[in-house]
Amino acid sequence: MVMTRFRLECRDGECLEASKWHDETAAPIGTVVIVHGLGEHFGRFEHLALEFVKKGFCVYSFDQRGHGRNSGKYGHVQDYSLLMDDIGSMLETARLESGGMPCILYGHSLGGNEVLNYLLDHPDCVSAAIVSSPWIRLYVQPSERLTRIIRIIERLKPDFTFSNGIKLKLTTNNNKIIIKTETDKLFHKRISARLAIQAFEAGERALEHAEDIRIPVLLMHGTDDKITSFDASRELSIRANDNIHFKSWKGMYHELHNDTDSETVINYMCEWAIGILGNR
Repeated sequence: MVMTRFRLECRDGECLEASKWHDETAAPIGTVVIVHGLGEHFGRFEHLALEFVKKGFCVYSFDQRGHGRNSGKYGHVQDYSLLMDDIGSMLETARLESGGMPCILYGHSLGGNEVLNYLLDHPDCVSAAIVSSPWIRLYVQPSERLTRIIRIIERLKPDFTFSNGIKLKLTTNNNKIIIKTETDKLFHKRISARLAIQAFEAGERALEHAEDIRIPVLLMHGTDDKITSFDASRELSIRANDNIHFKSWKGMYHELHNDTDSETVINYMCEWAIGILGNR
């Protein structure tokens, strides 16, 4: 297996750190594009990427704006629309390099929020999608008063950042992962007023228009997630048509791919993806 780093050229001229994982000895059956969550970077998903490669996929991912090895202020994005454009740039790269092979778009947490909204704007852009613990709503929604304050700040100083309040002990029940994250210099806990407001609005949009998603989607959430709302994911799946398959993971936390039974979760994702491509 080979991992290649490169610079993803985006539509506005910005270049983002990106990576590709593939098996040089075998032709892939499809591609997977991973969109990470708030405060993360693509390196936190390498173990997931490698499992997809073992199953025959070529995998791409990138550090989102305000994250990872990219320049700019941690946790800030000038506008949510740029996140949508960046996903498009990554998909275009994957499509060109693979010769148009079927592609599965994967998003976790904030990345899941983005993937759901991207599917609304580009209904037939990929063959299928996997959405893990999406930020549709938070487990504890901010009060109306706090939301008003953030909106005022967003108008006056959109790049003002504050702590996202996420406690690592709530991300996973795997202590090894928590310890590793604590020493990860690329991991951060910041979010700007602009990104916070626009992400909240995007989550509500995804919920309101769930029935407009046309492609097969595997939507997964742990019942013990105390960061993003399990109930919101379940509600979205109920509102949607039969294209969305909701999978709940009993007793699991926010990072399903990093929880103590992550092997089972990852295998489930891979087998679902293979099954979807086999039914095309």
